[in-house]
Amino acid sequence: MILNWRDEADFEAQHRREGFAVPLSKIHLIAHTCIPSGESFAHVSVIPHDAEAFARAIYAELHRCDEAGAELIVVEALPETAEWRAIADRLNRAAAD
Repeated sequence: MILNWRDEADFEAQHRREGFAVPLSKIHLIAHTCIPSGESFAHVSVIPHDAEAFARAIYAELHRCDEAGAELIVVEALPETAEWRAIADRLNRAAAD
C-alpha cells in the first residue's frame, strides 16, 4: 500500500479513518521523507529520498519486510516528478498484485 502522510499522527488518523484490517503494531512502514518514531509500528525502514538510491533500495527492503512476516507493508508516497515516475509506476503495480 502506498500512502502520503504529514507526520505520525496523520498516518494514525488515516489508519483509523480508513479502517485498516491490520493494527499499527503489525504494519511495516517504509519511509523516505516523513519518518515516524516507529513506536507504534512493527518496523520502520528509512530509505534514501534520492530517486536512484531509492530505486536500488526499495525491492531489498520489500523482501526484508516479507521475510519478517509483515501483515501489511506501507510505502510513503513518492514525489510526482519525472525522475520518480517509473519507480512509482512499478510500486503501484507491485501493490496491486
